Amino acid sequence: MGGNALKNTVTRRYQAEEYQRAYVQISSCLTKICEYVNLVLAYREKESFGDIDLVVVPMLDNEQDFIIRIERLFKPNEIVKNKNIISFDYNELQVDLLVQPDIETAKFASKYFAYNDLGNFIGRTAHRLGFKFGHDGLKYVLRDPLDDSRVIKELLVTKDFADALRFLGYDPKLHEYGFFTKEEVFDYAASSPFFDPAQYLLENRPSEARRRDRTREMYRAMLEYYREKFNLQPVTPKTPVNRKEHLERAFSFFPKFKEDYEKAMKEDVLNKEFNKNFNGNNFSKYFGVEGKELGEIMSRYRKYFEKHNLKFFVAKMSSEAFQEFVLSLQTEVNNE
Repeated sequence: MGGNALKNTVTRRYQAEEYQRAYVQISSCLTKICEYVNLVLAYREKESFGDIDLVVVPMLDNEQDFIIRIERLFKPNEIVKNKNIISFDYNELQVDLLVQPDIETAKFASKYFAYNDLGNFIGRTAHRLGFKFGHDGLKYVLRDPLDDSRVIKELLVTKDFADALRFLGYDPKLHEYGFFTKEEVFDYAASSPFFDPAQYLLENRPSEARRRDRTREMYRAMLEYYREKFNLQPVTPKTPVNRKEHLERAFSFFPKFKEDYEKAMKEDVLNKEFNKNFNGNNFSKYFGVEGKELGEIMSRYRKYFEKHNLKFFVAKMSSEAFQEFVLSLQTEVNNE
């Protein structure tokens, strides 16, 4: 997962039996400093491993203290941190700790990262339906109906891995059982009724994703497998999908998500109405200021409105009434 993170120490590939022994030794040590440790599973016929991926939840809140404890326990030649991944060497094996904030997220992440790139493959189907499937859950990116480029909020749909798979058209029992070969992983990714092989073609991927996927051995193997199985051509177009239909399906599948969606939409409408009055142009006109001074005045008023729960009140005012209201509050706002 950390790639070739270690540049200044010798590492090598481990055969499967030696890899399993190393996991037992490493996990035994990590339980002294982690409340959750779980091996990221690979398909069963994988013969050798360039690194070992472990999902962990540290007992220590302080990241630097956690790294110090790793150094004391394992005495590695090198330790590298990249975002939430901490990599170090153990008996010439690269160890990648995929650090998660809590056990609920860690359990989802352990399954998402399992079987090489399967989580990424399933994520393509989720994206096709209008959702995000990642290590921290199934999510929905709520966008402005009038401006698709503006994200209102990212909403959690579920952190139940089995429910996420069911919604996306996959059998969670098969995922739980696991896979023997790469081909079984590819077949599982294609088993959803919402699967479209053309969505995996590099030609149909955004440029950044295309560069990343092209370098991944598992992704290249999957493409070759799908090209033969589904007669994929570079010009094969993606099949259109009705995302509104799947959003409605999600509402039925996840009632709490529907509540959160409706609440977020109402909040966005309120914010738009509030910002018609509460904006830089109005405050600059009221007080005759710009730049830093304007920002400071608006910050004081925003805090005042939030403290006294006046957002809805302000949103419903006429522009004339709002100006009069703002100017009448100058002394009170400045004294808070």
